[in-house]
Amino acid sequence: DEADETGSKKINIAILTIRAVDAEVLTDKDAVNLGETLVITVKNLDIAGNPKAEFRRIVVRSTTYPVGITFYVTEVEPGIYQVKVTPVSLKDWVVGAPEIPAKLGDTLTIEYVDPIAADGTEKLFSKTVVVGVPIERPVPARAVKFADPITGAEKAAGKVGEMILLQATVKNVDVVEKTCTVVIKVKDAAGATIYIGTATATLAPGQEFAPGITWVPTIKGDYTIEVLVIKSLAEPTPYSDKMTTPLTVTA
Repeated sequence: DEADETGSKKINIAILTIRAVDAEVLTDKDAVNLGETLVITVKNLDIAGNPKAEFRRIVVRSTTYPVGITFYVTEVEPGIYQVKVTPVSLKDWVVGAPEIPAKLGDTLTIEYVDPIAADGTEKLFSKTVVVGVPIERPVPARAVKFADPITGAEKAAGKVGEMILLQATVKNVDVVEKTCTVVIKVKDAAGATIYIGTATATLAPGQEFAPGITWVPTIKGDYTIEVLVIKSLAEPTPYSDKMTTPLTVTA
């Protein structure tokens, strides 16, 4: 300013900060079924209004088709881009259609390269989606049996002082692998837990697991064997409903 309000020469300084932000890859659901449309959204405010195709390119891969397919997202509002992709079985896949070959249990991986991320570099961002509808109780308990732990012969009742095997059968009915913990409790007639055992396993889709615990009754009476499948002892999300079976112990 050659002359400010006092008539003196003055230099005025303004600082403008140019900052980039990280892109985001979003989906309208975390699990999608075969034949169901998945809406993929890329949020990148830094390229709002930019027509360059390479800035709007995503790659969708599946476990079945890991090489992936390239799709181009369309700007639906400034800095917000979308495309709809449908997972289909390999035999139903139409090349060139907005589809990705997959099967139940696959993981879809959506990749987007942000040309200028928050740190000023080119960076890859991704999001994963499971193919298959989530099941609320993915590892239900299917049966409980009592047996001689030595011979394996089934028993209808227990006997004081004699060891008995309490065995539960569970099955992974989900389309993805599940790691779970089976909790087997012995409860007395008053409902108090007097004995407990656990077993952990990783089950493939459709795989069964038949853990057992041994118990030596000391008092005759009526007992209840309770089985519950949870995610883990540290994270006890129920993977099954509680299943109870009565057991009589004789003298």
